Amino acid sequence: MEPVADFDGEPWSCFAAADGNMEWSAEFIWKVDQERDWAITQFRILNAPTDPETLAEAEITVEGESCGTTPTSTEHSSWIQVNCSTPLSGLTMKITGLTGLQFCGLKAYGSPDAAELAPVGPE
Repeated sequence: MEPVADFDGEPWSCFAAADGNMEWSAEFIWKVDQERDWAITQFRILNAPTDPETLAEAEITVEGESCGTTPTSTEHSSWIQVNCSTPLSGLTMKITGLTGLQFCGLKAYGSPDAAELAPVGPE
C-alpha cells in the first residue's frame, strides 16, 4: 500500500525540536496537500540515529483526534508503527513528544474513502 503522505528524511536531514532543559513537549504539525480528506489508519515513524527516547510515548493525532501513542521504549534508527484503532479523517496530522522530538521519516497510510479501507501491515 502506498502512503497517503511521506516525509522521507535522511539521517542528515531529520526533524528535531528540543529544549536544553527538556521540560516541554515538542510538536510536529504536518498538513498534507491533498484535495480531499483521507481516512488515516496507520503511521510509521523512523526514529533518529541519536536520542531515541525523544520519540518514546509520543502522541499522534489527526485533526485533533488521537490515533495512538508510540511505545515507552524505542530504538535508534528503527521504524515504529502506530495503528489507529479506528480510521481518522483529515489532512492535518500532529506528533507531540514528551521531552522534545526527533525523527528521520514519517509515513501516513489510509484511504480517500473509508469504505475502501483494507488492513494495513508493515512494509
